[in-house]
Amino acid sequence: MAYDPELDLLYVGTGNGSPWNREVRSPGGGDNLYLSSILAIRPDSGKLAWHYQVTPGDSWDFTATQQITLAELNIAGTPRKVLMQAPKNGFFYVLDRTDGKLISAEKFGKVTWAEKVDLTTGRPVEAPGVRYEKQPIVMWPSPFGAHNWHSMSFNPGTGLVYIPYQEVPGVYRNEGKDFVVRKAFNTAAGFADATDVPSAVVSGALLAWDPVKQKAAWTVPYPTHWNGGTLSTAGNLVFQGTASGQMHAYAADSGQALWQFEAQSGIVAAPMTFELAGRQYVAIMAGWGGVAALTGGESMNQPGMQNRSRLLVFALDGKARLPDASVVASAPERVPVPVTAAPAQVLAGKQLYGQFCSVCHGMGTISGGLVADLRQSSAATREHFQQIVLQGALKPLGMPSFEDALTPEEVERIKLYVMSREYEDYAARHAPAP
Repeated sequence: MAYDPELDLLYVGTGNGSPWNREVRSPGGGDNLYLSSILAIRPDSGKLAWHYQVTPGDSWDFTATQQITLAELNIAGTPRKVLMQAPKNGFFYVLDRTDGKLISAEKFGKVTWAEKVDLTTGRPVEAPGVRYEKQPIVMWPSPFGAHNWHSMSFNPGTGLVYIPYQEVPGVYRNEGKDFVVRKAFNTAAGFADATDVPSAVVSGALLAWDPVKQKAAWTVPYPTHWNGGTLSTAGNLVFQGTASGQMHAYAADSGQALWQFEAQSGIVAAPMTFELAGRQYVAIMAGWGGVAALTGGESMNQPGMQNRSRLLVFALDGKARLPDASVVASAPERVPVPVTAAPAQVLAGKQLYGQFCSVCHGMGTISGGLVADLRQSSAATREHFQQIVLQGALKPLGMPSFEDALTPEEVERIKLYVMSREYEDYAARHAPAP
């Protein structure tokens, strides 16, 4: 949220609908006000002053809950009180915050779901077939968004906005009449299909965006997504922590790298700065988590991306050092046996895994490192798979029961798929060199 005391307006971004797929959620169509919208509210009465819907009739999990920044910009020679947002859908919006009028909206990254935003109507011009009514699609952005909740920052001195940008494709399929409401992650958009998205097409960046010119001023690429929020200071600095475990400082005007610190942990939070007794500090909550770290699999389980929860505080003459990172000895590799079940059973297990398990245990059975990788689950776990999944044998450790959502036969199919993935990976690692 953001508040303008002069206008006495409270600005709030709203989330998407459920299920994601509008055809299932709202078969008659429509914009579904006030989903995926920016609302201007009179805080004393709660009355709506104006609204702007960034994604009408959303079908892609394109929330508008990302950071709302208020500023004064010189637009075409005229000072304007503006509201800026870079929501999930990949367009950077500049609105007149007095009345909600759209000033400009441009793509700040790879966007294929819409061609542009029509400045006359304020509505996106959607690409053909993007609502996946008849055919599954791959598009950009994804439910991860071109920008998620990791906060951006604005520097009045440079006139730039610093965005934790990410590039992750989305896979959508209309479940339509086949959709069944379960006590699980209900999207009606074929969420389980995303298990096959390769990590090679995923990336991130620190993007310095000019909101007046509506174009990038400079960019620092990162190997993966889910990097932390940004902090910009009056000293021409931008600070950001990354998924791969570094704390960076860049020149705010040029993007020149000035300083780096190995944090020994992935970072998703934003830094903050404060002054105490005449000395300036920069602090960051280092720690790795969130949905990407759970579902991300291979791309989210790299060196430096583990979780070590710490408050790190920096000053110009700081001398402290972190302790050496502990090295965990790896367990002896198990030699798995091929799964002899019918392919249709394994495929059914794959779809069930994607719907019920991948949100925590990782896409394609590859854990993001925060919870157990089921491919390496112990013999005891395999033996008691039904009791764990259906009866909640590991509830005290955070593993819920799916007794009301899955049958014993479905659990067995999930187990077959997990075992088949373990064997596939083992065979690939030990295949003879060509």
